[in-house]
Amino acid sequence: MALEMTDFVGTDRVNAELGLDDVESGDGSETPVIHSAIRPDVGKKADKKRKLNATESSDGDSLALKELLAVEEAVAATKEKNVSLKESLLIQQESLRVAALNSRIAFFQQCPDSEASKMFFAMQSKLFLAEMEEDNRRLADGKVEMHPSDK
Repeated sequence: MALEMTDFVGTDRVNAELGLDDVESGDGSETPVIHSAIRPDVGKKADKKRKLNATESSDGDSLALKELLAVEEAVAATKEKNVSLKESLLIQQESLRVAALNSRIAFFQQCPDSEASKMFFAMQSKLFLAEMEEDNRRLADGKVEMHPSDK
């Protein structure tokens, strides 16, 4: 047992000499008081110290609450982004549909007196009238709101 105690005291002296820990020793009858040395700003211990100190911020609010609020803000921003992306996709799809229709119209306008052109424009007029009737029915049922400029 005495051998272990001397090894402990020897280790303290070595640490003190190397500057690893500050050791205050009294008259030798009491156990020495060890003060930890200042740890470096890099490495695992520094990272652990930062994590422990980061549990509370300077204004007293816990970081967990701040992190939760940040996540909620990110979720809200993501939802807004998704809505705008969906609207953009719908606009692109409509644009492609209109471009395809315009290319067909341009094709059949090359020879408007042909039988195929007359059939195409007759079908387009029927589709257009059916879409107008459907839009009017939806407006009457209140399923679709009118654009503010149309009111």
